[in-house]
Amino acid sequence: MKSTAFILMIVTIISKVFGLLRQTTLSYLYGTGDVAEAFLTAQILPVLIIAFISSGISTGFIPTYNRIVNRHGEGAGDRFTSNVNNTVMVLMVFLIIICEIFAYPLVKIFAKGFTGYKLDLTVQFMRIALLSMLPSIVAAVFRGYLNAKNHFLVQNLQGYILNLFIIGSLILSAKFDNTWIIGIGLLLAISLQYIIYIPVVKKKGFRYRPGINLSDPYLRRLLLLAIPVILGTAVTQINVVIDNRIASVVSEKGVSVLSYAQRLTEFVNGIVITTIATVVFPELSRRVVKRDIDGLKDSILSSLSTISILVLPAMAGLMTFARPIVSLVFEHGSFTADDTSITSACLYMYAIGLIGIAVREIVSKTFYSLNDTKTPTLNSMMMVGINIVGNLTLSKIFGVKGLALATSLSSLIGAFTITLHLRRKIGRFRNISRFFVEIGKMLLATGLMVFGSRLVYGFGIDYLAPSGGRDEILVLFFAIITAVLIYGGAIVVLQVEELKSIVHGFLRRRKGRSNDIDKK
Repeated sequence: MKSTAFILMIVTIISKVFGLLRQTTLSYLYGTGDVAEAFLTAQILPVLIIAFISSGISTGFIPTYNRIVNRHGEGAGDRFTSNVNNTVMVLMVFLIIICEIFAYPLVKIFAKGFTGYKLDLTVQFMRIALLSMLPSIVAAVFRGYLNAKNHFLVQNLQGYILNLFIIGSLILSAKFDNTWIIGIGLLLAISLQYIIYIPVVKKKGFRYRPGINLSDPYLRRLLLLAIPVILGTAVTQINVVIDNRIASVVSEKGVSVLSYAQRLTEFVNGIVITTIATVVFPELSRRVVKRDIDGLKDSILSSLSTISILVLPAMAGLMTFARPIVSLVFEHGSFTADDTSITSACLYMYAIGLIGIAVREIVSKTFYSLNDTKTPTLNSMMMVGINIVGNLTLSKIFGVKGLALATSLSSLIGAFTITLHLRRKIGRFRNISRFFVEIGKMLLATGLMVFGSRLVYGFGIDYLAPSGGRDEILVLFFAIITAVLIYGGAIVVLQVEELKSIVHGFLRRRKGRSNDIDKK
């Protein structure tokens, strides 16, 4: 499981680099101006709708599909998959029509401060982006189908297509001074990224069946599992709406600044947290089906250790080097030094909550594997309440960065409370003291990493790059390399068990492949 997760991380890293290049292109060409604000805001509604519907599908699909295949065979599984696909397609067409009709008031919900040209441009972009929801929801169904068969790679490859199309459309739009090119490019990018699903699904032997059967008991079972997840995700995504609505009022560039900062934290979230949570969910479900509660507890702690060994140093690194990272990635062209100052402050605040996001993701997946979707939903509702109060109070004190801080605080509190609920539900964890000892070692290694890399960076800036420029980039690069070496050396010296587990997983996987080759 761990070796699979790390292979996916490598693929995802390259995809995220392209995503970062996309955001860098946007910042270079349009900075924090009207076009950037409109482009980023227009994607919020389609992304929100797809996020909460696809999360419900993926959470309910895997256990339901496995039950069908075990009882009735692959043919029944294909009929179920086709039925789910056809049903959600009809639902999505209906939602697209409604959203297209009410595009103007919907944009005002997300960006209260938008007026005039910025408002009109956002509506134009959003109406185009809404059309992409149809292929997106179809891909969500088949992503669940492939994950149920332990195939995770294709969903990590789709980002390459998405980002290349968007980068191309941004460059062409600036060259020809035509914003329509951005909208069309966004539609093509989101839609065409899913083409790679077709050959993979065919290779798995899937046979499509037309028609909709709403009386299918397994469809109803999926809905019963999915609806609370959809509600929980929808409630969580309200945070995005609230953040952007307040950001559009607090600052003229608030929406784009938050988006740029979120993109950098997503680099960690998407590579580490989402990847591990995606891979571990089928494993947790199998433990529950076998009623192996002790094994389930061990898998939870193992997953939390795997995430922590990567998230803790990444979190500390983003906080330590927030300003030089933002400057390196975004401060070009239309993106100014003032934009860097505001964005780096937001990045620092967002980074604080990364460990909360990581813990909550694993614990929520555990509840889903236990067929308990109510607890994560209630937890999400609580987090939204905390975020709203935090937004209203902290934005008055800290401005835009107060919105980022409120989001992080809600993530940390949400992670703590949902973990307490899990403890009450499944009982005490064995080996919990050893787990905390390992986390302590990781924290010590992270502290040493921050201290050493900060010394290198400070020395380099003072003596090697006092005037900034390319020399400052080299200094940051050497500081990051130093951080990696110190952290890696520290966890080896401290004998962190999770590192041994990861290495052994890779060796077993490599040995297994060698044996397969020998047999051939």
